[in-house]
Amino acid sequence: MKKLLLVTVPLLAVALVGGYYTWRGMMMRRAADEVVLPDFEELGPGPRAPGTAVFGIEVGKSSFADVQALEASTKMSCKDTSARALMKQMRAMKKKEREEKEAQGIEVDATSSASAKKKSPMEKNPQVRYSCEDTEASQLSDRARGGKGRVLFVLDSPEHPVRHASFRRNHLLPASAWKDATDTLAALTKTYGEPSSVQRPLPDAPAADAFPLYTQSRYAWEFADLKVMLDVMGTPRGINVHEAIEVPWPVRSDAPQLPPVTAPSTKPQAAK
Repeated sequence: MKKLLLVTVPLLAVALVGGYYTWRGMMMRRAADEVVLPDFEELGPGPRAPGTAVFGIEVGKSSFADVQALEASTKMSCKDTSARALMKQMRAMKKKEREEKEAQGIEVDATSSASAKKKSPMEKNPQVRYSCEDTEASQLSDRARGGKGRVLFVLDSPEHPVRHASFRRNHLLPASAWKDATDTLAALTKTYGEPSSVQRPLPDAPAADAFPLYTQSRYAWEFADLKVMLDVMGTPRGINVHEAIEVPWPVRSDAPQLPPVTAPSTKPQAAK
């Protein structure tokens, strides 16, 4: 009987320890695969934007599938540059390296291998940052623009509508940048009215010193459900024109689809 106990107790301990580490591994994998969305705010009262269309999609309404369809039709080249996507790509590369070493008979360090498989808490964020580098302005058909640069679409997850759409393009000549910037300002003003705020207005003419280095001209249009921006700045590589439309953070990204919100009445009640 004593011999049986001496054998059984260690076996039970091993089973319990093994079971714990199996459970712990499952919990860690489950936690890593977990999707954690930020806490969004409901749409508040205030003026609503007259429209959200840009580049052929609608901010706050268009889906990730709509963005991918636009990519195909315009022949843009886009990829997800979110932390989640980049870390997944890194792990795939590390896995390929391990497999190649193992195929060659090279010993793989167990600690490094385990570290490469471990998922980062940042991967719980399902945000999509769909970046379309080296996009020519002529690829976008919603209106005429100039320059070449990056079109960016940001979604809170693949299931949420587009929160942010922007085009940051570069010009080598002041005349080209000035025309693009003034045309963009005119188009945005036509749609959204006079800007809510202006920081250093654009120059009246495209002189050689019209866009000093790191000096920014900024226009903004702000609504309850949308924010529109135009930034122009001189850089060592040229003149940067940045046009962006987004649902303001942290308002829920489908805010442009929601009905108007009425502000609570502040009128004092009559005495009874």
